[in-house]
Amino acid sequence: MSVLNVFTNQYSVNKTLRFELKPVGKTVEMLEKAKIFQKDEVIQHKYKATKPYIDQLHREFISEALQNAKLNWLNDEYLNVYKCWKTNRKDYEKELKNKEQNLRAEIVELFNKKAKDWSMRYPGLKNDNIDILFEEDAFERILKVRFGDNPSTLILDPSTGKQISIFDSWKGFKVYFSKFFKTRENFYKDDGTETAIATRIVNQNLRIFCDNVILYENLRNKIDFSEVFENFGNSISIKEFFDISSYNSCLLQNGIDSYNKIIGGETLQNGEKKKGLNELINEYRQKTREKVQFFKKLYNQIHYEKGKVFLDEIKNEKDLIEKLERLVDTAKLKTDLIQALFKDFYENQEKYNLYQIYLSKQAINTISYKWTDRPEAFREKLYQQLKKGKLVKTSKPEELVNSLPDFIALGHIKDMLEDESEILVPWKVRYFAIQNFAGKNQWNQFLAILNYELMSQIETDTTTQDTNASSSLKSSFYDNLQEISKLLQNFTLDDKSKITIK
Repeated sequence: MSVLNVFTNQYSVNKTLRFELKPVGKTVEMLEKAKIFQKDEVIQHKYKATKPYIDQLHREFISEALQNAKLNWLNDEYLNVYKCWKTNRKDYEKELKNKEQNLRAEIVELFNKKAKDWSMRYPGLKNDNIDILFEEDAFERILKVRFGDNPSTLILDPSTGKQISIFDSWKGFKVYFSKFFKTRENFYKDDGTETAIATRIVNQNLRIFCDNVILYENLRNKIDFSEVFENFGNSISIKEFFDISSYNSCLLQNGIDSYNKIIGGETLQNGEKKKGLNELINEYRQKTREKVQFFKKLYNQIHYEKGKVFLDEIKNEKDLIEKLERLVDTAKLKTDLIQALFKDFYENQEKYNLYQIYLSKQAINTISYKWTDRPEAFREKLYQQLKKGKLVKTSKPEELVNSLPDFIALGHIKDMLEDESEILVPWKVRYFAIQNFAGKNQWNQFLAILNYELMSQIETDTTTQDTNASSSLKSSFYDNLQEISKLLQNFTLDDKSKITIK
């Protein structure tokens, strides 16, 4: 292994190339005479304004298709095959795949059935299957019918001075949506495509659901889970919750949210915390020191509504100022939230399940180099800890960095640092300026450094007296927000303001 290996391929770099195309000669005059710019601007405006409605259309279509669905292939027979596959994958791989293919096909058939229903509801469409959502006529015959009464779907055409609907005049211009439509077409495939709804329901969430059923069968005689179901108003019994047929209610996002609340608990607006199943498992682990598994949460459904997805184009200084003002307000709000959350975690770590809080492999790499004087030793120690739990495969020493999992739970880092049989981690000297740092154990030193690094990037003053801190930490996040706030009071777009914004 070359000594240079530890210095290469450590960090990724993103670069943006900027080019500008300018018309010359009489081209400008010809373009202006034909009002090409105005027409293109209208099309671009319509395109941006239409995309959110198309996404909303897909959400409503998916919801209607899967609402109250009962999958015929979802039964105890599937669960039994899955259990056998867990213990003998070679012999049951084909049978499990066949059953999952049948389930995916059944889900896509529900989509086609709903599409046929829509084709009768919205006459004039060419197709009677999923393709109705992607044909040209869908703009006027579906989108305009469902959303055309919304005032935001009307815009002013500067070339005519008249108001037009964003859903009109897409004949021949459907190519604008080619890439956009392609990603949405993948939603309705049954071939195991990663971004397909059927794949998320069957190959991912159903397997998680079955894993939880198996785990419950192993824990039900050890842990009394009745408290959780009493907390949630007896909306479902523990027997129903872990019955395979109950998964039918987890096909859409609202069902997934309800399921995950019971798994992880829920914090109410008044601050009251309803315990979830995993909190009872955590209490059992602390009491018995038996490292039983936690229940897994289901993944969010593909294309569930999660706020604004697309970035707006900044066309002029007014747009820029408005977005910077929103940036400052949002950043302050989220930074205060992060600060409060981490303060609570730092001071009350026993409330949190450290095995469900993760650091990425890249973060571990950064920590090993930035926090310690012996990065290789830190990663080796972590590797050995994970190896005890069979979370990594045996690897050659020179491949140690790549052999770590993509995400590593804080619980495993804590176990590593609290193992007194191992040598102490050689933290950087500068961290010993943190108050009472030397008197803490290795895990609490780790938390103190994590707290220091986070607060150093947020606050102007930190709890340390570290005079050797890097210059990047001396310019706090709040300082940068204040600079932007000052800039917005008397905004002028020049080289200095560009540097501030960047």
